[in-house]
Amino acid sequence: MIIDRSRIFSLSLGITYSGAALGPVIGGVLIRATGSALSPFYLAVTVHTLYVMYIFLVIPESQTKARATGARQRRQVSLERRHNGLSRVRVILKSTIGFLSPLAVLLPERVIVGGNPLKRSKRDWSLCFIIASYGIAMSLAVGADCILLISLSMLTLLFPQGVFTYVLQYAAGTFKWSPETVRERVKRSCGHI
Repeated sequence: MIIDRSRIFSLSLGITYSGAALGPVIGGVLIRATGSALSPFYLAVTVHTLYVMYIFLVIPESQTKARATGARQRRQVSLERRHNGLSRVRVILKSTIGFLSPLAVLLPERVIVGGNPLKRSKRDWSLCFIIASYGIAMSLAVGADCILLISLSMLTLLFPQGVFTYVLQYAAGTFKWSPETVRERVKRSCGHI
C-alpha cells in the first residue's frame, strides 16, 4: 500500500511537471502559427470541455443506484451521530476545517519491519519527504519567478508559479518582441548585464 501511495504521488507530480514543460511550448507554437495570444486559451477550453464530456458520457458510474442511496443514508446517520451533543459553533468549525481531512494520507504510516509482526513497527516517512521536497521546490520556483517578474509587473507577488512564461508570451505578442529581445529583457530584469 505504501509503495502504491508513493508511486501514485510521484506519477502525479511527474505528469504535472510534464504539462508545465509542454504547455508553454504548445502555446508558443499556437501563438506563432495563429498570431493570436488567445489561441492557447481556446485550446485549453476545448480540451477541458472534451474531458468533461468524456467523464460524464463515457466513463461508467462506479456504483448502482441502490448502493449510492445506501451510502447517502449511512453518511447522514454518521453525521448525525458525530454532531450529536456538540455545540453549533463546534459543528460549524468542524465542517469548515473538514476539507483538510484528506491530507491525513500524507502522514507517516506504521509498517512492519521484515514482515515479522512481533518486531516493533517503524514509521514510513517517504511520502512526507516527497511532499516536503515538493513544497521546498515550489517555494524556490515561486521566489525565482517573482524576482524575474519585478521589472515587468508590480503584481508579481500575486502570480503563482508558472505564470512567468505566459507573461513573457503576452509581452512578446503585444510588443512584437523577438526571442532575443525577450532574453535580453529577462537578463536585464535579473541584473545579469
